Amino acid sequence: MRYNPTKHGFDEFVGFLTGGCDYLVHNNWMDGTEVKKQEGYSTDIITDRSIDFIRRNKDKPFFLYIAHQAVHNYYQIPSDPPGTRGRDIPLQGEEARARYKIMLQGLDNSVGKVLDVLRELNLDENTFVFFFSDNGDVRMSPNERPYRGGKFSNYEGGHRVPAVAWWPGHIKEGWTSDELTVGMDLLPTIMDIVGVDISNQRKFDGISIKDHLLNQTDLPDRIVFFGYEPKLGTAMRDGHWKMLTKGDVVELYDLSKDIKETTNIADKYPERTKAMKAAIEKWKQEVTVHPKATGNLR
Repeated sequence: MRYNPTKHGFDEFVGFLTGGCDYLVHNNWMDGTEVKKQEGYSTDIITDRSIDFIRRNKDKPFFLYIAHQAVHNYYQIPSDPPGTRGRDIPLQGEEARARYKIMLQGLDNSVGKVLDVLRELNLDENTFVFFFSDNGDVRMSPNERPYRGGKFSNYEGGHRVPAVAWWPGHIKEGWTSDELTVGMDLLPTIMDIVGVDISNQRKFDGISIKDHLLNQTDLPDRIVFFGYEPKLGTAMRDGHWKMLTKGDVVELYDLSKDIKETTNIADKYPERTKAMKAAIEKWKQEVTVHPKATGNLR
């Protein structure tokens, strides 16, 4: 219950708290803090409840976080008969790809329905919409992939995902950006857009990209750390330089010349390697929770 969104600032919550779930049977879904069975296909339920929320709050400012289950495995689709078990559906191959496509089309239709409602209610020019994925490639396509690695990887294929920012009349239509942005930039960006300063309550890990989105200004130079210890290790981005560490293994890549991370050049640049490795170790110490720490860690 402590991880329920209503315990962390949200007024309403409909969904599940596990990492993955059945698309057809929803016995463990929650409505607020109560377990309440939902009927229908996951994508449709989330879409319908999101649209209902927008309609109920159309006359006042609102924040809506739509965290779709699709296209996470298992690859169940709306036409599957009741009782179809996700674990019986292949995760790779032609059938998996065909199912994945159907699920992706359903997700695309969901986004379209949400945008249509915003237009219908004349909220489109007063609503900032940001769409992105939570991880990279799951190796569904048989085609050659542009990046190394996939989901559960610190290589580019594990986390480099497209994103779309939509705000008619504010964000230039058709404009694209190659700047490095991360999910932790969303909170400071949204707070900047709505003009609410919470810097005294929270130390931001990310930065506001408001001016970048609205005025196409360059983002400031910054160092970004990420990782999953100890399984994946820790990675660092410093401009076009990228370092990955895991135990005693150190890899250094120049993404401006080697986006697929094929050639480890750590030995070629010993001073940069030493400096970045030290920066990673320092950052890991700063974000490590002390084993004796107690209380509300926020």
